[in-house]
Amino acid sequence: MQASFDVAIIGAGPAGSVAGSILAQAGRSVIILEKEAFPRFRVGESMVPASCETLQRIGVKAKLDQGGFLIKYGGEICSACGTRFQFLFRNGLRPKWKTSYQVERAKFDQVLLDHARELGCEVRERTAVQDVEFYPDGVNLRTGGAGPANSTVTARYVLDCSGRHSLLAHRFQLREAFPDLRKFSVFAYYENVGRPEGEAGTLTR
Repeated sequence: MQASFDVAIIGAGPAGSVAGSILAQAGRSVIILEKEAFPRFRVGESMVPASCETLQRIGVKAKLDQGGFLIKYGGEICSACGTRFQFLFRNGLRPKWKTSYQVERAKFDQVLLDHARELGCEVRERTAVQDVEFYPDGVNLRTGGAGPANSTVTARYVLDCSGRHSLLAHRFQLREAFPDLRKFSVFAYYENVGRPEGEAGTLTR
């Protein structure tokens, strides 16, 4: 099992998988370390058209087109006081991409991770990064979990793509709290709900 890489990526969500794909396309050796086993549940399904540029760049957009994801033509924002605002992506200032996707994150993230693997990234699921040691010529990542337990991965560079629980942000105390943004959200999924036909059926979020 390879233990030394050009780049080690912490986290196999969209950021980690896309970064891994770009680096692998550039000929770099990459390992992606993910503490969970895929597929796994995540919230956050509505995408904007600008993301299609990167999806096209790494060669995964065709897989999304064939993956059964809902094509999204715009959005509708509804406030608690009853105000509603609709918009269509094609009416944007620079509408190079006029549609996007509404995705189920577990399936979407799996497609991205599998694509990174196909491009040459080594992927280790159920492998949590417990500590990172920095040296002048690289980093050592100590891992544990249900994957290769208590192993060390060496890399020239490390990318922390582990989201809001960022290991390195915590390590270097980079997280800033904004008092005005101390909020929470509520989500729910519904079945057997009627949806308008055509573009209008892709707007509400």
